[in-house]
Amino acid sequence: MTATTGLPTQPHTLLVVADNAETQAVILDHAKAQGHSVIPAATPALGLTTFEATQPDIVITDLFLPDHEGLMLVKQIRERRPTCPVLLLTDAGQAESTKEGLRAGALDYVEQPIYQEAFAQALNRAILSLPAFAVDETVVLDLCEALSRVSDDQDLFYASGRRFLEESLQEVSAAREALGRQDGAGLVAAAHTLKVSAMTIGSPRLFASAKRLEELGRQGKFAEASSVCADLETRLTEVHGALRELIAGGLPSWWLQLVRIYRHVPCSS
Repeated sequence: MTATTGLPTQPHTLLVVADNAETQAVILDHAKAQGHSVIPAATPALGLTTFEATQPDIVITDLFLPDHEGLMLVKQIRERRPTCPVLLLTDAGQAESTKEGLRAGALDYVEQPIYQEAFAQALNRAILSLPAFAVDETVVLDLCEALSRVSDDQDLFYASGRRFLEESLQEVSAAREALGRQDGAGLVAAAHTLKVSAMTIGSPRLFASAKRLEELGRQGKFAEASSVCADLETRLTEVHGALRELIAGGLPSWWLQLVRIYRHVPCSS
């Protein structure tokens, strides 16, 4: 039996690296409201030491620590435990720095000031990315999740969908080219971009394939990565078909907020 991607309920341990006491306090309040525990660290050096000593489930770090140490911490955590999700605390108007943090290996980000709903959504996405969390293999698109990322703005969702249709094939092509060269770093970069795109568009199956491809790229397991890439391409075709139908249909926002799109699974005779 396959578990579904429902809302996470199990408590987790969060390591929060921030040099601002107010930021630490806000995250502590939000995390406790969801039943999670927090380990604070005021500096990246202390954060890395604490990470190795306590092995938290999720790391949250301020991207704008002195001397670019927030970015360095993301890279260090990814090197030590690639499966540990990292969330960035960033600021509005800092898109390029935020993209750099995501390219370094962060899963997602929360803009400051930190609002509870936005924090909860990003944290839930991090929990869903943990290795122990199963993915419902029948869900092609989780529209409720996708809309939550754009504050239920239907126009923005459709714009993201159109951009995904244009860019995702290029991303898969980049992954295939990296595989052909046995270029681990190139494969990791392409797979990570696909992973973020899949999360943005609300495709848990595509996200899982891209995440696995990224892990295999880091490990240099190119034979297995080739098989995963083929599976990813199949899933991408399903997502493209579902998105094109949605965009062509112009469905009402109330309908989108209630819907998941499932794969057709033939009945056995």
